[in-house]
Amino acid sequence: MEGYICLHRKLLESTVFENEKMLKVWIWCLLKATWKERDQQVGMQTIHLFPGQFIFGRKVAAAELNMSESTVYRLINCLEKKTNLSVKVNNKFSVINVENWGLYQDKENVGEQQMNNRWTTDEQQMNTNNKVNKVNKVNKKDIEKKSYGEFEKVKLADEEYQKLVSNIGETKTKQYIDRVDGYLEGNKNKKYSNHYATIQNWYRKDFPEFSFTKNNTNKFDEAFKKSQNEEGYQL
Repeated sequence: MEGYICLHRKLLESTVFENEKMLKVWIWCLLKATWKERDQQVGMQTIHLFPGQFIFGRKVAAAELNMSESTVYRLINCLEKKTNLSVKVNNKFSVINVENWGLYQDKENVGEQQMNNRWTTDEQQMNTNNKVNKVNKVNKKDIEKKSYGEFEKVKLADEEYQKLVSNIGETKTKQYIDRVDGYLEGNKNKKYSNHYATIQNWYRKDFPEFSFTKNNTNKFDEAFKKSQNEEGYQL
């Protein structure tokens, strides 16, 4: 495997750092997580992964970590309880999502948080090429929206929901869905053209230093710009 991950210094103050086995499993999860959106074949299934996610199997993990399966299982559960990660389980494998991946691992966001962060010429060129490719990528398919929230006012496509989870975690995604949903229920004359963009906009108002991972297509980016011009709910 190539590339690198970022470790924030506040890890030193974390309870994870106090347990050497848990720390090992946590760093292993960071190293296993994909840094870009991609498909992975698992048997006859094609699993679509977003940044910060990876396929987890207890036997493989135990072998790579040189631990017993029961120990790996217990430590993964502990990390999930600490909200470091979330786990989606089926009968053959699990998909682990590293919470707040975009906040700590996205190159652009890390660059904003750290002073004097220097990139090599090759890395800068690669980032430029990636941005150009993403700008040129246009989603021409109709996106099927699902209803979310108690009042089912929030409409999101599966891809939009997963991108929010990848950037801000599942817990915060649900919290902001509920807040937008409640606001729309109480202000029935208020309309937002794109709820995915609206949630991004509200989150950025709460956390100005945060930068979402640039996985969005032109359609989503344009909708976000439009939402900034709409009257937002002051939280």
